[in-house]
Order: sequence, then structure tokens, then C-alpha cells
Amino acid sequence: MKPIHLVALPLLTTIAAAQIVAFPGAQGYGAYAKGGRGGDVYHVTNLNASGAGSFAYGVTTGVPAAGRTIVFDVSGYAHISGTVRITNNKITIAGQTAPGDGFGLKDGTFLVSGDDIIIRHMRFRDGNSADAVNLDSNSANTIFDHSEAMFGNDENMSTFGSPPENLTFQWSLNAWGMESHSCGGLWDMNHATSAYSLWAHNHTRNPKARPGLLEWINNVTFDWDIGFIMGDSQSNANWKANAIGCYFIGPPGNTHSKAFTSPTIGTNGRPNFTLHLSNCWSDIDGDGVLNGFDRGYGIVEGTSYADGQLPAPVAGDSRYYVSASPLPGSTAPMTIDPPLLAYKKVLSNAGPLRLDYDPAKPLRDEVANLLVTNVELQRRYHVSSAAGTGLPNGGFGNLN
Repeated sequence: MKPIHLVALPLLTTIAAAQIVAFPGAQGYGAYAKGGRGGDVYHVTNLNASGAGSFAYGVTTGVPAAGRTIVFDVSGYAHISGTVRITNNKITIAGQTAPGDGFGLKDGTFLVSGDDIIIRHMRFRDGNSADAVNLDSNSANTIFDHSEAMFGNDENMSTFGSPPENLTFQWSLNAWGMESHSCGGLWDMNHATSAYSLWAHNHTRNPKARPGLLEWINNVTFDWDIGFIMGDSQSNANWKANAIGCYFIGPPGNTHSKAFTSPTIGTNGRPNFTLHLSNCWSDIDGDGVLNGFDRGYGIVEGTSYADGQLPAPVAGDSRYYVSASPLPGSTAPMTIDPPLLAYKKVLSNAGPLRLDYDPAKPLRDEVANLLVTNVELQRRYHVSSAAGTGLPNGGFGNLN
């Protein structure tokens, strides 16, 4: 099948399409993040938790108003002492400049509270505190590209406080939220895009979405217990999502007929979530063979109504609105592939990649390589700690 090219309709609240994209291939709501271009360049020269030459120092200290680009002279993990928070604007974190296996943060939470942030080829592996990644303080224009959020004790990647605006999570991994909570993320935000990404081995909140509009495009969701949660609140809200070209896969021993769950009417008796679902496949027979197909809205829990229809209030009923056409989304054009092609692309290209050529080394580091292998083999693999991966360095693997 040939790729479907979708050009989203503009919203008045989005950024003008004439602006420069963050980098070639940036798509979705965060595509126009300015990052650090035009500012200074800071070199990460050690793996220390703080001090000159550390990652934390670079994103928190002396960032000029013109912005900053963070580059890496070392590979490996830097320990987070509690949290590292970006409060400055216009920062690019160029993880692809790190040698060898690349660079990652572990044992704490990385927070984005600034505007115009570009993050590429970075690993955020918590394993010790609450969330791996958070966004808050009305942060605007953020893009995560070929990055990952893993081993969260609460969620892997969430928003809280004042919701962010214009977020993209593309070609990335959200995986291994720690049991027994094990959550992908609370996505309480205004406008956001998750595209060409893998959400795997999370018990629930894949994600729990309460968005102005969420573009859920060409994602692969694997080994979930509770999937995409549609609000799950009696708020009289108007949450919306486009889910297009995605693949939902349940491995043997963990199959569920519903990939979208928990639509809940507001206190006014009306549905508070509108969903457009098109060409999404599900493989939920548990035979270990990739043989999914399009079940339409059969993978959505609850009763559907045409957008704008006013059903009679029924206490406790699970209801949602259906939009026959895609809801107007970001101004950045997006290429949307059929689900099987998207699956192949995500497993081949999502997450932080080794960009220096070494034929003796795999494309990904040990942790991400195990994750993708689990999907390929349809192997259930939830963990209660990073050590559950069975890899060296307490389960985090080594970045060399």
C-alpha cells in the first residue's frame, strides 16, 4: 500500500506554517520549536550529576536569551540527583552528537518548564523516583525526537500543573513503567502529537489523555493491560483525539479486545471525549503471529454517538462522540503510513540510535534492543524494577 499523505487543517491557535521547522523531519504540534539556533554551544564533557561540564549545568546555568545548543563529548549515563529542570527557553539537546551508544539520564526526573525546546536521541530512564519525564508551567513548543522515557515509578512521561502547549513525541519509545503501577503517561495537555512511536510493556495509561486535541498517528502499542484512556473523568470537557494508522498488539497471555477505554460522560450527562479513528489495526488473538486487521470502532469501549448529538443522560454510562473526518490538527504536514508499514518503520527506526558507523555494534543500545526484540517476538515482559530486564548495570545496560 502506498503512504497516505495528510495535510492537517490550520487552527487559529497554532503557529504560522511559514515558520521554520525545528529540523528536517519534525512534524506535529511541536514541529516549530526554535531550539538553540542562534545561541551559544555548550559541551557536556563528563557524567557528573552537577558542576561544570555536566549535562545539568548546561541546561540550567548561564543560558543566554538567544538560546543554547547542548552537544556531547562523552557517552554514558549521568545520574540525576532528584530532578533536572529546564526553565530557560530556546534549548536544543543534541543527543545525536554523543559518541558510541549515546547519552542518557537515570535515577531521577527530567522536567521541561521552558519554551522552544528540541530534544533528540536522548534516554530518560528513571528507575528511582516518580516520573522519567514531566512537562509543566505552560511550556510551549517542545519536540522529542528519537528519544525515550522508561522505568517510571509513577508515569514514564506526563504533564501536570499548567498544561503544555504544542508538544511532539515522535520516533520515540515509552516503555517499561514499573509494576505494579506501570503507566505510560498522564497527557493532560492542550495540543500534542505522538507519532511513529512505540508504547510497550506499560500496565495502563497508554496514555491517559485529556487533550484539547491529541494527534495519535502511526504509533505501535504493545503488551498493555489498560490502553488509551479517553479522559476517565466526569468533567464537562471537550477532549479530542485523531487516531490514525496505528497498530495495537497483544502478546500471548496478555490480550485485550479494547485498545481505547474509559470514556465517561460529564456531570451534564454529555460525552466529553470526541474520537476520530481510522485505519487502525489490532492483533489481539494471542497466537504470537503478526496478523492484525482493522476492527474499526470495535476496539473502543463504550457507546458512540455522532459528534454533537445530545444523548439522554444515563448515570455512569460510557459514551463518546465519533468524528467521521479527522479533526483539524497541527499546521505541520504529516505523512501517514498504513499500519503494517508504520509497524515496520517504528521497529526499525524509533528511539535513540547509534549514528556513528560501527558494523560490530547494533543500531540501538542493550535496553532498547531488548525492547524491540520483545515486540518482534510478541513476548510479554512487564518489570517491577529496571533490574527486571536482566541486563547489566542494574538493568540499565551500558552506554559505551
